Amino acid sequence: MFKDYLCKKILSKNLKLHNAYDSQTCYLFGNGYSLKYINLKKFNNVLSFTTGLNYIHRDFSCLNVVGDFNLHPGIFSPIWRHPYTKKLTIINKMREFLINTNRIPKKHNFFTSIYNYPFIKKKENIFFLHNFKKNFILDKINPSSEFSLMMGSLQAMIGVGVYMGFKKFIFVGMDYLSSKPKQGHFYEYGVRDNVVEIDSYVEQIKTLTNFFKKQNNCKFYFLSLNDLRSSIYENISYEEQFNTKENYQENYQIIDPKILKQLTNVEFEYFIYEKR
Repeated sequence: MFKDYLCKKILSKNLKLHNAYDSQTCYLFGNGYSLKYINLKKFNNVLSFTTGLNYIHRDFSCLNVVGDFNLHPGIFSPIWRHPYTKKLTIINKMREFLINTNRIPKKHNFFTSIYNYPFIKKKENIFFLHNFKKNFILDKINPSSEFSLMMGSLQAMIGVGVYMGFKKFIFVGMDYLSSKPKQGHFYEYGVRDNVVEIDSYVEQIKTLTNFFKKQNNCKFYFLSLNDLRSSIYENISYEEQFNTKENYQENYQIIDPKILKQLTNVEFEYFIYEKR
């Protein structure tokens, strides 16, 4: 079909990324609340992948980003189907927020779904991914063709990272991989005590990392805090690794208050302000 041909032509651009960072180390940043304890300026000399709303952190520019991910299909479209409620919205408030806060970078590599292709004008540093209706099939994980790891940012980051040649991966702010994962993000207020049940998600990540350990001799680590450790991956202490101390900062200290206010208008129910 012509549609598949066009998709593959777009995806062929990803070929130039293959083994571009052969045998190097990559820090994979999530959006967990634990980022509030971490000084991003300490990561300026390491290579990083980022995702979601990492870019609104005041020190994001200090990171050496070689891959930035926002995978939601159609998120840059004026009309959008919400990924959780599945409701179709004619006014995509999340798109407005992303545009107003300069979500699409001008310099570093940006990865997104091919369904966003018509809605992104300047594509020089944009790399599109597509699964061709295949999900989590471990012999269909080539970013330049069929990439079946589109169900989540972490899965995609790992798959693309391996394709780019990285051998050592360190999870940062990926709180769901900790022993007692708590709900919440670095851009939300406070730290919630409720522990989330995400067993199926964790099992999928374990399956994926075990696959790449065997197939590509990759190694995976968890950047731990004093009260946040993983029982799945070997822990690397943040304080020891970067010779610094944990320092908790609230969301309004690490994100422009004007951006936080804008974030209250999107379709997601984030806890931006203290509940009174």
